[in-house]
Amino acid sequence: SEKYKAGFTMRFPRVTKIRTDKGPADCMTTDELMDMARMFEGRLNRLGRAQAGAGKKKKKRKLATRRQAEVARHFQATDTSNIQVESGIFDGLELCVLNGSVFLPKEQLEINIVAHGGTVVQNPTSRTFAGIAASRTLRVKNYASSNSIIIVHPRWIEECVSSLTRITLEPKYMIHTTDDFAAVFRNDIDQYGDSFTTLTTPKHLKEVFDSMDTPRPPSKKLKLKHTIIDHYLDGVLLTEIFRGCRFFVDRYVVTRPNEEGSAIPFSPLLLMEKLISFYGGAFSRAIDKDITHIVVGSDHTRLLDIDLVLEEMITSHAIKKRPLIVNRHWV
Repeated sequence: SEKYKAGFTMRFPRVTKIRTDKGPADCMTTDELMDMARMFEGRLNRLGRAQAGAGKKKKKRKLATRRQAEVARHFQATDTSNIQVESGIFDGLELCVLNGSVFLPKEQLEINIVAHGGTVVQNPTSRTFAGIAASRTLRVKNYASSNSIIIVHPRWIEECVSSLTRITLEPKYMIHTTDDFAAVFRNDIDQYGDSFTTLTTPKHLKEVFDSMDTPRPPSKKLKLKHTIIDHYLDGVLLTEIFRGCRFFVDRYVVTRPNEEGSAIPFSPLLLMEKLISFYGGAFSRAIDKDITHIVVGSDHTRLLDIDLVLEEMITSHAIKKRPLIVNRHWV
């Protein structure tokens, strides 16, 4: 700048620190200022900058790293390149595993399919035989509403692998059925899922009977009690408000349908069973098809396990309606 005697001016000067340890005589002279100006002449004079900052480490500028978009784990394909084919159960079948369950995760299902001769895709195509799903997620509902493919429960894969045969599809395995498959089922299978042509087994016959909506006959003692109440008290009695209801109280560890769970010690819900029994209700240690209510306490950590058991029962047509989930205050 020609306005000043030194020929220079400071651009955007700022006070960063007041040096009380120095006096006016310690200020920089004009000659020292000129020497510094020559040293730093030009913005790209690296030699002068290096001499001035000798012994100081230059801080590296941290570059902001952008996180790369990844495919969600439950949409990723399982690496099946090293899987050896053990049988040809699923030869010629292209299957799409939409989701799995706690007992049969998606990765294990895809490995089982490839190990027994099938091929796996991540999105159904026109060649896809069926989708495999353990629960009715939004993705499963979208494919079902499009009515483009059948959707089968993983239990079909599990039973095919365990028996080493391709089991004929039946309504009990179906999550969603297309119109063509529904027509085949109407011609070959009755309303209870029993085939007109295939020989049945005791196990299959029991499954058919279990799927029927046949109420259990009450015991003679209970029947007499209900008869007295209906006849003499017009069916109204305070201690019978839960009559006809069957409860599962969340003080048992349950992971499978129809299996009695082990009791959780010191559960505060023990009193609930006594109240339910006193007021005419019945309770079970297992979640079966006759359960009408599920009572939970303040601990909701097992709600996910209970929901998975109910979802499995609904998809296998063991129950048609979900039981009501209530808390102890409702009781």
